[in-house]
Amino acid sequence: MKYVIELQYFPCIAYFWLAYQAEDCLVDVHEHYVKQTYRNRTVINAANGPLTLTIPVKHLHPKMKVKDVEVDHRQKWSKNHWRTIQSAYGKAPFFDYYAPYLSSVFETEKKLLIDYQRETLSICQKLLGLDLAFHFSEKYVEKLEGEVFDLRSSIHPKLGFGKLSGFEPKPYIQLFGKDFVPNLSILDLLFCEGPNASSAIQNSGKINKEQLQKTTRFVL
Repeated sequence: MKYVIELQYFPCIAYFWLAYQAEDCLVDVHEHYVKQTYRNRTVINAANGPLTLTIPVKHLHPKMKVKDVEVDHRQKWSKNHWRTIQSAYGKAPFFDYYAPYLSSVFETEKKLLIDYQRETLSICQKLLGLDLAFHFSEKYVEKLEGEVFDLRSSIHPKLGFGKLSGFEPKPYIQLFGKDFVPNLSILDLLFCEGPNASSAIQNSGKINKEQLQKTTRFVL
């Protein structure tokens, strides 16, 4: 199957699960920015429960493209994000192994949100060791040849797993809480499971194409 999807900041587990099953995963970097989505936020597991980390962005005008969105560094968010991640996962089994790869994201100030999105996607893909068919659009994706599912914003903070029928998160041992919290940031899975993270993604169900056809428009 082929998908069109958005960029996210340290994407959630369902994002990589979706990409794993794709023959081709086209990331639309020319789409209009959508507020209050995973485009500029990620959810980790902290001592008091799930915690959202958000990259602040500058004033947005209507129909602003994702590739043009600027980060608001006046809030000193990057140091806070990394300190929070260290506090949450410092005792995780694989934190010390992965931390040097991930800390670099917060060491250099970048002007654009897309630079953080692309860097976190690239690093996490390499750490997972999965051969995922990501490539980036050269213009806004409106019409494509063949059968392509438009899954932009299908993984949404307010929708849970959204339209991803067939996604059955494989439980793993987390640091906090008695109940398993599904579909957190990929950081949670990496720090807790290490090399087994890719297996957890592959074993989290199989997408239901028939249901996808009922709930998702095609880009034709």
